[in-house]
Amino acid sequence: MILTVSGLILLVILISILFIVCIRYRQLKEKHKKVMDILSIGKNISINIKLQKLIEDIVETAKNLALAEACSLYLVDEEKQELFFNTALGEKGHLLKEIRIKIGQGVAGTVAQVGETLNIPDISKDTRFNKSRKIAKDIEFKEKAILTLPIKSKNKVIGVLQFINKQGGGEFTKEDEELIQMLIDFQVVSNLEKSQLYERLRQTFVDSIESMASAIDAKDIYTQGHCRRVSENAFKIGRCIGLNPNELEALKYAGILHDIGKIGIKDAILNKQGPLDDDEFQIMKTHPVVGDTILRQISTLEQSIRDAARYHHERYDGMGYYEGLKGEQIPLFARILAIADTYDAITTDRPYRKGLAKEVALEEIRNGEGTQFDPELAEVFIRLMEESKEIK
Repeated sequence: MILTVSGLILLVILISILFIVCIRYRQLKEKHKKVMDILSIGKNISINIKLQKLIEDIVETAKNLALAEACSLYLVDEEKQELFFNTALGEKGHLLKEIRIKIGQGVAGTVAQVGETLNIPDISKDTRFNKSRKIAKDIEFKEKAILTLPIKSKNKVIGVLQFINKQGGGEFTKEDEELIQMLIDFQVVSNLEKSQLYERLRQTFVDSIESMASAIDAKDIYTQGHCRRVSENAFKIGRCIGLNPNELEALKYAGILHDIGKIGIKDAILNKQGPLDDDEFQIMKTHPVVGDTILRQISTLEQSIRDAARYHHERYDGMGYYEGLKGEQIPLFARILAIADTYDAITTDRPYRKGLAKEVALEEIRNGEGTQFDPELAEVFIRLMEESKEIK
């Protein structure tokens, strides 16, 4: 069949239309995928209650959506009227951690001040900002295209999301702005609000724990600071054996609270000028159980923290108190605290003696390996003392 000129032209037009439709379909499909990425990230973010990890997830997703070389999330410090880099991804991101920017200064500061998006195709040609790029010059980062969006909560700017340099060159598009704004509206704002609320609640919790530690110190004048020192040393042991951040945080609180039961012991026994008699010692031995009873009232407290208070006077050979647990029947935190607690008890002043040298305490712990103490944890403690000199 021979096509006429008009038929050939019509065929070319149809092929062109089909080609355009295919390209548009591919673009829409890609945009649909990006939108689904935005909507689905919330599932991962919302269970990620820790603020810093949450922010890193958000920034990583934003950077990938915009195909940017670098992406930074600034948060607003209202008191100082500054922006600070909370998370910065890209080749030079690690150099930005300590930098702070005044509200109204530079691109990010301006966006924070006016609350409107700025999409700058080439910063070197923008007379508003091209002479004030000190940060980029200091870290030797070559900037061109910059897209900066405000993050608002209840009509107040709480942060700024900034993208620098489109991968492969070029400019950030209107579609980039729309996708990132969708990410901000659907995920960033709500999850930052949740995380900041969590941080405030967590700080209240920490303050409460510190108050409890102060209450213990006020009761036992001869061991003031004991709980904090035990907490610090236990934390270092836990870090050395590879506990994760959540476990380390719980261990730190366990150390602070391990002697909370002493609140229920009479001052005359706690502060007696000499060794306790049998009856007094039996009363003193109740403080782990009393502590567990007190901590049980805090429903949000992890079981590992309560267990540490209850079992930190158990012995590895089963001859301790209050339940005579043996070996790994004793919870890990309690086994760690037993070492840190004994070390501090030996090296600090008591009503009836002066504190002994740390070498004496170290020898005591070495002699107790496998009987009083978990031998592996005792070796970790000794190694920390002898090599890193971390524990004081």
